[in-house]
Amino acid sequence: MARWLGIPCGVALAFVALALARAETATAVTLGDLTFHYKPEAWRIVPDGDGLVAACVQDDCRGATIDISRRDGEDGCTKGTMAAEAERLFPDARRSHENILPSGRFALVLAQRHVGRDPGSPQFVLGCVAWQGSEYRFAMRPETVGTQSWIGGALHYLVSQATAPEARVETVRIGEVDFAIQTEIWRFSEMGEGGGLLLPCRAPTCREPTPLATLSSRSPAEPCPAPQGAFEDGAESETLIQTLPATAPDGLSFTVSTTLLGCRNYVPPHIEACSVHGDRSYHLSALEPQGFQLHVWDIPEQGLVDLLRSARIAR
Repeated sequence: MARWLGIPCGVALAFVALALARAETATAVTLGDLTFHYKPEAWRIVPDGDGLVAACVQDDCRGATIDISRRDGEDGCTKGTMAAEAERLFPDARRSHENILPSGRFALVLAQRHVGRDPGSPQFVLGCVAWQGSEYRFAMRPETVGTQSWIGGALHYLVSQATAPEARVETVRIGEVDFAIQTEIWRFSEMGEGGGLLLPCRAPTCREPTPLATLSSRSPAEPCPAPQGAFEDGAESETLIQTLPATAPDGLSFTVSTTLLGCRNYVPPHIEACSVHGDRSYHLSALEPQGFQLHVWDIPEQGLVDLLRSARIAR
């Protein structure tokens, strides 16, 4: 019999047919910007008013029912809020914990409360995803807590398979320069009287929604350090100063200094960037680390570079 990649063709065709049959069973449902992709043998998800109702039908969480809703704003999607609400809805838990879990493009804030002290005991879950100005909340119905304990993992997988349109790019003006901010990586807010922006880094790019950097202008201009392209020895750190050249005629070239801190454990480098245009200087400054603790998965260096390269002299 003819063979394909070492497998008899009849067997290979059977595998293909099985894969196509399984692919055909996958379905999707949309709420707001999020589209959930799932298999009917794992979930049954139906519209319910302005939201969705998701019932788990796979063996490890069969019977658990989750109400999925959307509301305006993102500030309520925090570990503290989820923990307090989970305690209110399911007060008799013997064990509880809250985490922010990377889930594909998203970050799932998940509060889990167990009936017993064993991590494998039946559990109640409450979670949320903050995305593009909305909060998507996943509230398990307390009366559906049963003998199975994998509902947290099943919900995490469901969110990880969700898709959404491309995130918005917001243009903000600092002094006489426009910057394009990728909202999938950054939130931003005005810093007050001093002007400029505070840039919290979004999860899952960062471990938690962490204030990471500031973007500001200064007048009169402050000089930027001269690029020298080599490490300088310091008492507890090393600093590399380089030039990030403009990529457009109306762009700016930035002097970027990267300081590697003298920590025994890993701490992301401290990054400063500066450019002078006219009588103003423009500064991107990573916030000083709080001791030698790791607060982010990693500095999103490419996100910082993209932000600097997006700078355009305002017309």
